[in-house]
Amino acid sequence: MVPQFNDAVFNGQNGGLYTVTTQFGVHLIRVEKLIFKTNEMKYKVAYIGEPIIPSEATQNAIEDKVMGILENTKKLEDLNKAATGDLKVEVAGGIKKNDYTFATLGSDQTARDIIRWAYEKGTDAGDVSPFLYTFTDPNFYVNSKHVIAALKSVDKPGIATVESAKSKIETMVKNKKKGEKIISKISGTDLNLIAQTFGKQVDTASNVTFGSAVLPKAGQEPTVVGKIFAAQNGATLSPVIGNTGVYVVKLNSKTPASAESGAFMQKMQLTQGARMQVNYKLVEALKKANKIEDNRYTFY
Repeated sequence: MVPQFNDAVFNGQNGGLYTVTTQFGVHLIRVEKLIFKTNEMKYKVAYIGEPIIPSEATQNAIEDKVMGILENTKKLEDLNKAATGDLKVEVAGGIKKNDYTFATLGSDQTARDIIRWAYEKGTDAGDVSPFLYTFTDPNFYVNSKHVIAALKSVDKPGIATVESAKSKIETMVKNKKKGEKIISKISGTDLNLIAQTFGKQVDTASNVTFGSAVLPKAGQEPTVVGKIFAAQNGATLSPVIGNTGVYVVKLNSKTPASAESGAFMQKMQLTQGARMQVNYKLVEALKKANKIEDNRYTFY
């Protein structure tokens, strides 16, 4: 319960009648009986968490279902038609022939196998791989996902095609348009009323730093954090479209950064970052100068 309602109930008396105003309205409360009298501990409760692991029969049934789809999927358009219900299509762009990481699927041999298939001779845009790629949960050693891979397009050297550029920015454009639609429904600066409109709760973010640009429970939000630090104490910001949602922020307090003499820490970070890149940059420069082509993708 919200604090005002909670206080009236538990700090009242048997038969007491109380009027309380909260963000949800005005409440008339009658306390019929008080049972909770003190904060004395009466019970100790322990929780035992057990992961939900699918049985072998369940894993086999799912694999059979996906295999059935794969057998009837020869081209990309067939895959798009089959992606209904709990099956979804994801697009991964900018994959290079020696990469080991495939979009949200992570870095392992299965991801590498998909990339290698895409670069094989005879694989053309629109083709669907004849193999079913299965990823295993690293903690519980069960099949966590099955993937049907298709090659959507091939980026040639030079200026990017419209289709290639679209795949990279489409999600960002959609999120921006969604954000603008949400902002059109926001009025006023009362955070509680705005949160109530969208069925959300007002939360407080503490110890936010300009350098990390991370909001608790939200993740990386550099645009939002930047606008927060540009505001004055007590100010309520206009709605901001972030990476994971639309934010309306009231700045409670801001502690100015202390000036560091000589910026020693910043110099150290820049120096360490440059040192870590030396070996990689040196090898890349040697390869470019000697026109060496990296064909490791044909062997692993």
